[in-house]
Amino acid sequence: MSLIKRRKEVINKPIDKVVYIYSDYQPIFYDLEKSDPNIIFTDNIYYLNNLAQNPCLVIIDDHQDIISENKDVAKLVSSFFIKKAHHLSASTIVICQNGFADRFVNIARNSNYVIIFDLLGDKSILTMKNRQCCPHNPGFLPDAYQKAMELRNYAYLFLDFHPARTYKKYWARSHLDPVPDCQVYVPRNKTS
Repeated sequence: MSLIKRRKEVINKPIDKVVYIYSDYQPIFYDLEKSDPNIIFTDNIYYLNNLAQNPCLVIIDDHQDIISENKDVAKLVSSFFIKKAHHLSASTIVICQNGFADRFVNIARNSNYVIIFDLLGDKSILTMKNRQCCPHNPGFLPDAYQKAMELRNYAYLFLDFHPARTYKKYWARSHLDPVPDCQVYVPRNKTS
């Protein structure tokens, strides 16, 4: 919720409108929506069809089961993520347990930003993502992930794949924001 409140500070382009598509209602939604008329909370995934304002921030929270089980919803989200989001100049965040599950392939491949939280189970996604972005340095992402997880509770590895990012070498780091204790992870091989 901090990102929503601080969106004008931490997101490069000015974003007024926020659409948060949730699966489970949380009381904080009411307070945020009441304090800012440009924040919309809905549990209707088909709200994606109604977006016309740009730029905007779209957050799809915990809809992995619906996207995985329903082919039409998967097609809607994938199409929005790949095509419509770019035309609307929308920043899109998909929060899910496994961004590499069935029907998430197009979303994962077209993500400008990836945040990997503590993976208690299957860590093979690190190897898979590493093959895509650092094929010449096979241990880079698993190593960066391990270092990031050791920093603090609720740690994550932030990956910035945005083509217009200002600092190309800072694409793998321990924080979204450039805070003083942010760790930057750089591949050893310059060809990756």
